[in-house]
Amino acid sequence: HAAERIGEGDFAARVSIARGDEVGELANAVNEMARRLEEHAATVQRQHGELVSARDHAEAASRAKTEFLANMSHEIRTPMTAVLGYTELLLLGGVRAKERAEWSAAVRRNGADLLQLIDGILDISRVEAGELEIHSHPCRLRRLVEDAAAPIAEAAREKGLEFNFEIDASCPEVLQTDPARLRQVLANLLQNALKFTEHGSVSLWVGRDSPHSVCFAVRDTGIGIAAHDHERIFAPFGQADSSHTRRFGGAGLGLSISRRLATLLLGALEVSSDLGRGSEFRLTLPAPDHAVGDTSHEPAPERVTDRAPTAFPGARVLLAEDGLDNQRLVRALLRPLKVELSLVENGAQAVDQALAALDGDRPFELVLMDMQMPVMDGYEATRRLRAQGYSGPIVALTAHAMSSDRGRCLEAGCDEYLSKPIDRVRLLEVVAAFLAERKTDTGPPRC
Repeated sequence: HAAERIGEGDFAARVSIARGDEVGELANAVNEMARRLEEHAATVQRQHGELVSARDHAEAASRAKTEFLANMSHEIRTPMTAVLGYTELLLLGGVRAKERAEWSAAVRRNGADLLQLIDGILDISRVEAGELEIHSHPCRLRRLVEDAAAPIAEAAREKGLEFNFEIDASCPEVLQTDPARLRQVLANLLQNALKFTEHGSVSLWVGRDSPHSVCFAVRDTGIGIAAHDHERIFAPFGQADSSHTRRFGGAGLGLSISRRLATLLLGALEVSSDLGRGSEFRLTLPAPDHAVGDTSHEPAPERVTDRAPTAFPGARVLLAEDGLDNQRLVRALLRPLKVELSLVENGAQAVDQALAALDGDRPFELVLMDMQMPVMDGYEATRRLRAQGYSGPIVALTAHAMSSDRGRCLEAGCDEYLSKPIDRVRLLEVVAAFLAERKTDTGPPRC
């Protein structure tokens, strides 16, 4: 009877016979078989549950990926529509001066949006790879916060919103942190508040929430966030509304990056919000109530004026760049310096030209080196130049923009690193600095 029950799948069945003869041994064997079958059935059931869970997770991940790709396509194509459309109109000619200025500004604005999207993806990649670096030093809190708030105040006025900004007297004058990353978090939070607020106000309050920490509270009277979405919005590519009918754009990267940066800054980022009643994001960072040092080495505010750069007529600069459009762009950007620019299309040509110019007593005073080129890349070209005793300045000019890429360029032998898209002001500053250094060198050419 027990064997029949076990055969029908009732592995809990047992034989209740306790004897020391062959019948007892048979009963014990049947019971042991039932026990093992019961354990095996439990294992199979558990594995089945794990497989079902894995399948559900995979399907959810696939749906999230599909939604992300659809939204990312939208976020890329929207500014690209403006960039390509206005560029085509500008190329047609016959455009009034006012329209030309408006369309050119639209191209630049939408190009900047694309770059911000790319930077967001790179930041997520850096964090997940453990490559995002934090450079902490004493910085003036008020100036840092004002720099982050200024553009939002102007944008709020244009949108018809009230913007309130307050730094409590309890705040420390100097904060030990990475100012660039803190500004990035504040900018993300403020831009989000502005985007999701149609009426009312956006505010930034900075003050102490404990003797050993400082709080940055960004509040808005916008659409709010449902309670079940409070954690989802901090996931990479996570959005409270990821459907095609969503009212607000965005790739869903800003808040995820912001929370991860907050953790790297030894702080925390939390949200409190009710749907339809606005939101408050609170960034809390450590801030001891004692002095943390001076700000003598704090970088000066970024220069916003376009003063004419010093020209270096006749200075020889070699550009190794395989893209024709980028060649033309760099030539145009360097025009104010009045340099004599020579062009090559790959690293092998750069090595030959640089060494030939050195042997001909007309050395290049600077080499601008793209790092990804056909035939020979910039890394190998730089290494070969250094191996052959070339010690003139070489500046990497590359679209490789990960934090590790700078170190890789310098390790190959470059003296400086510039990333693409090219920052016009930064390019002119770096080139002028190297040319000025070479101009004051009255000794024989470095080789």
